Amino acid sequence: MSLQPKRVDFVRQSAPVLAAIAKLLSPDTKGKLTKVEWHLLFQDVYVLCTALPEALTVPLHLAVLEFLRAHVRSICEELKQMTGSALLRQYRHRFAVYVRGSTYINDAFRYFNQNLPKSDGVDTIEPFINTAMAVWRDELLAGLGSALIAVVFAEIEKDRSEPLGDELWVVRDTLLSLVRVHETDRGPRPALELYKSLFLDDFLHRTSAFYKADSAKALATLDCAHYLKYAEDRLQEESHRAAKILHDSSIGTVREACEAALIREHVAVVKAELSGFFARNEQDNLRRAHRLLQCDRGGRTALIAAFEEHLVNQGKALLPDLSSVTPDRLVEAIGDLHRAGKRMASEVFSSDQLMMDALSRACRAIVNRSTGPSSLGAELLARYCDTALRKKDAAELNSDMFLVFGFLEDKDVFQKCYIRSLARRLVHMLSASFEAEEQVISRLRKECGSEYTNKMQRMFTDIALSETLNAEYADYERTHSLGARAVPARYFVLQTGAWPIGPSPTAPAVPALLSPAITSFETFYKAKFFGRKLCWLHHVSTADVRAVLGGRFFEFKVTIGQLAVLMQFVDADELPADSVMAHLNAGSDSERVIASLVAARLLTPTPASGAPARSRHRGSILTSGPAVTYALNTKYSNKHKKVKLTTLLQKESSAEIPQVQREVDEDRNLFLQAAIVRIMKARKEMNIDDLMREVVAQCKGFAPHVPQMKKCIEILIEKEYLRRQDADKRILVYVA
Repeated sequence: MSLQPKRVDFVRQSAPVLAAIAKLLSPDTKGKLTKVEWHLLFQDVYVLCTALPEALTVPLHLAVLEFLRAHVRSICEELKQMTGSALLRQYRHRFAVYVRGSTYINDAFRYFNQNLPKSDGVDTIEPFINTAMAVWRDELLAGLGSALIAVVFAEIEKDRSEPLGDELWVVRDTLLSLVRVHETDRGPRPALELYKSLFLDDFLHRTSAFYKADSAKALATLDCAHYLKYAEDRLQEESHRAAKILHDSSIGTVREACEAALIREHVAVVKAELSGFFARNEQDNLRRAHRLLQCDRGGRTALIAAFEEHLVNQGKALLPDLSSVTPDRLVEAIGDLHRAGKRMASEVFSSDQLMMDALSRACRAIVNRSTGPSSLGAELLARYCDTALRKKDAAELNSDMFLVFGFLEDKDVFQKCYIRSLARRLVHMLSASFEAEEQVISRLRKECGSEYTNKMQRMFTDIALSETLNAEYADYERTHSLGARAVPARYFVLQTGAWPIGPSPTAPAVPALLSPAITSFETFYKAKFFGRKLCWLHHVSTADVRAVLGGRFFEFKVTIGQLAVLMQFVDADELPADSVMAHLNAGSDSERVIASLVAARLLTPTPASGAPARSRHRGSILTSGPAVTYALNTKYSNKHKKVKLTTLLQKESSAEIPQVQREVDEDRNLFLQAAIVRIMKARKEMNIDDLMREVVAQCKGFAPHVPQMKKCIEILIEKEYLRRQDADKRILVYVA
């Protein structure tokens, strides 16, 4: 074959081309050509496209276009004689032959497609495959499309009643042909235009109407639980059907239409039954409701609210009243509630984060539930920590304790209570393990930052430094041969700003036995640290007293006040009450000191009348009066050799709780005022509502209340840090 352009007879040269096209598009020949025929087809197309004096590309295009139109019209007339599923099967067959033949011909027309005539750089005619698809669309689908789609709808209706199985592939190929005829288009027209206009829009409408009617019938005969099962089955069936027959882009749209008809139309019925599902623990129904209600925001919100309400009710059943709950019970109940809720969220709700958030809100509501101004949850948790850290095994503290701590809103109240109990444990050496104490502080630091645990860390530092200081003082005593010290002592030097312990107006008088030791240590300390001042805290000091009573040896741990009382009975077995009280110098605490010794059966009171009398101190024996005397119980007995008498006096008194709350309120007010000033200094001018929202965002340790923030704003206005705008009183202005 010569590649040189030459003059040709168009009719004679194009006839074999059209004959080859006819053979490739014929269903009888199955689109096959011999090698010679393929070679001649390529040659004839090339000769026509390179003909002299002018290429015959356009005449060839017109001739092929006319042939294709005639061929497709004949197919259309053939299909019009058919109906039902036979029409779809024949259409599918003829379209498959047409696409396969057109693809082969497009390869033979490669030179034709690469050398299309142009006008202003744009092809004036389409490549062969584009022309072939356009002819099928315009000549066949324009006239037969509605009939084809009607049969498609009929087949889908049949499948909804009784599955058709593999016959649905015929429907799928028919529908995908609507997309195939546009896939080679060039230009802005989308490939799914015909598919949507001819089929999808009508199909969505029909599907929605079908399931609205079908779901109404089902709901008339089924309860909510069975209806959910019905709706889930229907959705699954329709989703599988859509995956079999529809274009991938429309599967989600069809599911949305089904969900709207099956779920959104009847969501009120489902919402009304959610509480019952939770009450009866019907996990299958809840699991199904969770899956189905994902399509409806209102239903999903109702499910989350029902789950949260269910958990809150469970929490209230476990903890009816926090004021009567023990610390152990609080931590145990919240741990059980959280584990049960987490298990349900995982197994029933597929670990949905929104359900996990509802679980956290429910636990938070239970922990922070309080009938008064005090934060009972925070106080109970601090007491739980105190008890656990006094035990030998505090390993459980790092699990449930920090779970409950995470739900606390008033973390500043917990901080105050925890620091107080930590101070008692450190000063009285009640901690079971310093390592456990440090682990707790480390976890608190991770949760709330270093500022939260700053005082706690300084308290530990003081204890460590005190150990070193006691060792140095021992060397000092040996070096100076001090013999004035009558009793061995251990000293704790504490920083004023770090410890929640201060001088007490009711501090007991120091027994003369301890004075030399105190004076000696003061001399040592002042020589070592110039300018520092020691303030003795005798009301928190303790002493070990050894005594022989009833023929047995005992060792009592007592407070300084108790020591002052007991030392009076060294030389006398019985003393008047006024004499005992005079040596205490402890104000109102003197009665508590003596009452503790009476309760421990070390002292025996004798009232004037000879009969027991009650005082105002919780039923304790009368502790004063001119005719009342106290006698040392020389027949004292106890199965323990070592006896703690400090327990009663070292317990947190009921007056300390309001004091903690007052301190917390003062700290909060200062924090809020500082935050308000800081924000206003940066913004200069701000709406009061926006200001309060920003203040809340900065409060990490507690949840401020609106009245509290408004009070702080008024205080700052009085102090002339802020002023209200004259035109709008809701606008605050920072005063420089």
